[in-house]
Amino acid sequence: MAFPYLSDVIYFLTGLRLPLPFATFGIMVALGTLAAAACLRRALRRLHDSGRIGSARRLVKDEHGQRRPAEVPVHTLVGDFTMVVLVAGILGARLFHILENGDMFLQDPWSMIFSRSGLSVFGGLIVGALAGLVLLRRWRVRVRPFLDAIAPIYKSVMALGCFAVLWALRRHPFQAGWLFSAYLLLAGIERLLIEQIRVNVQFEFHGVHFTQAEFIAAGFIVMGTIGMAMLGRRGLPSGLGGTPAAS
Repeated sequence: MAFPYLSDVIYFLTGLRLPLPFATFGIMVALGTLAAAACLRRALRRLHDSGRIGSARRLVKDEHGQRRPAEVPVHTLVGDFTMVVLVAGILGARLFHILENGDMFLQDPWSMIFSRSGLSVFGGLIVGALAGLVLLRRWRVRVRPFLDAIAPIYKSVMALGCFAVLWALRRHPFQAGWLFSAYLLLAGIERLLIEQIRVNVQFEFHGVHFTQAEFIAAGFIVMGTIGMAMLGRRGLPSGLGGTPAAS
């Protein structure tokens, strides 16, 4: 049984028909985002307290109402970071879906742009990550330790397994960026497995058939493997993200 809207869930549980046209997928995304933000805030606070990541620099209002640059703890910016990445991720997910279904888009572009369905997970991840990197550069936050902190947050049963592995490895004594590389490897493997049971648009290159997600997943696996190999040298024995290094 499918539950596309919150009203369907309530009807199934209670038998009541209530006018609640809120998409359950969107609700789950919102709850997942809140959980991810809470984990990220906790990880960044630990990084800051252990000296693995410095403060961020952003404009704040002084007592006279003037906006001036100031140093603030990185974990205090998680709310702003989450909102920007979430919006960028949704836009990226729709963009990649359009790129994957170009023929349908040309036939009826407006309905595809404003449809409630049709989102690419990797599109959201890639565009959201790029938006996040722009923010980190703007706030002068070291990127690799931040990526290590954000690595354990991203889908359901298989992703919960990935989360458990990444959370257990968060104090691994390797260099900054190693944990995020491990995430790329796990995410790529997980997506490749899921694609075997999904029906998606396939592309062909010299006789090889693949989906957009399979192509990106393979890239994740390669990048993750290379990153783990390059950053596998042991750093300091404590803290999240290993030895400090210039981002």
